[in-house]
Amino acid sequence: MQFGEKLKAARKAAKLSQSKLANEVGVSSRTIQFYELGDREPRKASTILALAHALGVGTDYFFSTEELARAKEQEEFLNETAKRYGSRGRAQAQLLLDQTNSLFAGGELTDEDQVAFFQAITEIYFDAKAKAKKYTPKRYLNSDGGASPAEPERHKRQP
Repeated sequence: MQFGEKLKAARKAAKLSQSKLANEVGVSSRTIQFYELGDREPRKASTILALAHALGVGTDYFFSTEELARAKEQEEFLNETAKRYGSRGRAQAQLLLDQTNSLFAGGELTDEDQVAFFQAITEIYFDAKAKAKKYTPKRYLNSDGGASPAEPERHKRQP
């Protein structure tokens, strides 16, 4: 069963209209229609959490074991990126994930191919960051040699 089918079944079981659910979640009723038709899926975890809460189900209700494992792997990648490169690095990594996910929108990859692709993207990202580090001025590097998440205080412009 696909996300949209699961959403519709849970909504009907909760005896909610699309517009009532949309109001509870904070999205438009048209968005709920898109979700149920399978034309779109929520991109934000907060939307999925809100849907699960409004429908009285757990977030895992909407996803297969493989999808949950993939989401966990992506979250670990984002956390590692934030640890190494700060919030800007995490934002860049999130953008990369969003763009690669939309690259394959509408197409189907096997789970094996998706894992291989994600691993390749992760390696490419970290390799590119490591190569770019040599062009970072020393004053912006932190103690472990990585780029500092924020510019040092002495280099900020005065108001």
